[in-house]
Amino acid sequence: MNLFPKPPGKCQIRITLGEKVHDDVNTAAIEQPVLRGDRDKKVIILGVGKALMNHVYNIAKKLKSITTLEFVVVGENQNAMKLAESAGFSALPNAHSTTMYYMKKVSDNTVAMEIGESTSDVVSKKDNQFNIRSLKLSDIETLKVLNRTAILDSFKKRFYNYVKTFPKFSAVAIMNNSLIGAVCCEKKRMGVYKLLHILTLVVSDEYESLKLEIQKALLKHAIHLAEDSNSIEKITLYVKKTDTPTINILKSMKFKQWKTRVDGSSIDYPLNENLEAYFTKNVTKNMFLIPKALERRRNRRVLPVAGPPAGELIVKNPTTLLEQIRPGTVPILKQLNDQIFGPGFSDTAFANVLDEPNLTYLALQNNVHVGFINCAKFATADGTSNLCIKIFGVLPCYRRKGAAADLIEYMVQFSEDSEEIDYVWSNVQENNEPAQKAFLHGGFVQSGRTPKHFGDVDALVYYIGTKKND
Repeated sequence: MNLFPKPPGKCQIRITLGEKVHDDVNTAAIEQPVLRGDRDKKVIILGVGKALMNHVYNIAKKLKSITTLEFVVVGENQNAMKLAESAGFSALPNAHSTTMYYMKKVSDNTVAMEIGESTSDVVSKKDNQFNIRSLKLSDIETLKVLNRTAILDSFKKRFYNYVKTFPKFSAVAIMNNSLIGAVCCEKKRMGVYKLLHILTLVVSDEYESLKLEIQKALLKHAIHLAEDSNSIEKITLYVKKTDTPTINILKSMKFKQWKTRVDGSSIDYPLNENLEAYFTKNVTKNMFLIPKALERRRNRRVLPVAGPPAGELIVKNPTTLLEQIRPGTVPILKQLNDQIFGPGFSDTAFANVLDEPNLTYLALQNNVHVGFINCAKFATADGTSNLCIKIFGVLPCYRRKGAAADLIEYMVQFSEDSEEIDYVWSNVQENNEPAQKAFLHGGFVQSGRTPKHFGDVDALVYYIGTKKND
């Protein structure tokens, strides 16, 4: 609202007060006054401007909820800069060269809060006060200095492009108008989960004594950010295995370590599994409510399986025989994959297939290998696991003869018999109707969608629960 009408003469001073909630603090935003007039009236203009600024300050004090005034000067406006300084505003040292940010605390309303008792996004400490607020574009240059030891050169361009595009997923710690710590995050998807992945969590070397408290405050901001969303289900990050203090903080905040390798972030986060541990925390209110699968028949079929090394049949004269992968049949697996899906990725897809041979099976009909199923087991934060059907396929001339259904059903039975596997899921191309029907026939339900998971094609997520009470 305009507090005063236009003053007499050729000058105009306009201050707009709008109460708003910033990402970091309740702030009264003051629109930059327009200072115009003859040179000999400059002193009068600054005097009137200062009086108006003081008036705004007094209003902010009475509102109680406002703790900080922010004044933004765009362009080389020396008069506006002098006005801000004369009114007791402090310039942020890391501001962009053509945009200056001035801040002034509303002293009566600024309350120092202990870590762990934060209100909204403001986190301060009584002795060494620091605030946590969302990242601003004006912070980027200082952030680059702070992150100099945390980000590889090959990673920088993509990292900062992402941070600039989505600044709301990052936050900084501010003390004495200096940026002393930061947490930078990105939204991503892993399997059926939507994540807020923490890319970097850094604190300035000069504030080593406060490092753990600053880290905890930054992590709390990330947690609040995830909880305030309606979609983020987990918060994840990598930590050096030698960083015991940070690991202890994570454990105290209910983060749990995952043992299973997880793909890096969408902007190619450089990780080393031998040096880093992967931690995750559930965002309980947003956790994906997995629908219960269709009721499975009580009398399960006994599926014939040939187990290595002898390959003895459990049931004679079967329609489909399932054969667990072994060294001698890996070439057959790759050949089947090339015939069904085309050559080019078999060596990569099945490089470690013998690490867990009980998760890959070949299907035989009339002593001919006609299809296969390849799975992976993923650990969850609560100590259980889920089974992902990564790839399965049947040769075209053997489809609709039960091989696909037998492969899927056997892996579901395998999961039901396992004490640790809670559910089985798979990503299926949106345009692959035969595969969708195979999962639905096997008791799965469609439980989600992953946009452009297969190039330009969306993936439909199919799920079936394997707990005894499902």
